[in-house]
Amino acid sequence: MREPLDIAVPEKHPLAALNSLSPDDVSRFAWVGVPARYPFDSIPVAVEQVTGRSIRRTVRLRDNRLVQSLVVAGQGIALLPRFTTRPHRGMVLRPLTGIRSERAIVALSRPDRYARSAVQEVTGRLVGIGKQIASGVPPSAAVPTA
Repeated sequence: MREPLDIAVPEKHPLAALNSLSPDDVSRFAWVGVPARYPFDSIPVAVEQVTGRSIRRTVRLRDNRLVQSLVVAGQGIALLPRFTTRPHRGMVLRPLTGIRSERAIVALSRPDRYARSAVQEVTGRLVGIGKQIASGVPPSAAVPTA
């Protein structure tokens, strides 16, 4: 399954008024980034290549919850996964256009572990949720609550 990576901005930020954001829009602001060479880092690098402008990263972190908090505090904009980022008061997500901005979500297991019924059950549910999301069902509706 592919999960879009969106631009997280404080809800009162000028970019929050736009429905989607271009590389030119986001290149003009400071970013809260991930460590260099981490998978999400390829997207700001692509923004730099497309726009010809260097992005100023105020800090580089691995923890998405910390990234959210820093975005809300106004320390910069950031990339966050669309489906797995919990809503946070004071922050909105906007899609990035013009650059492929997504990540793959995969479930891996060794054959001896997959033989366990619990692993098969969880894997089956993940596959089902992924198919629902791929068919257009919103993630919140695709996740079973039982």
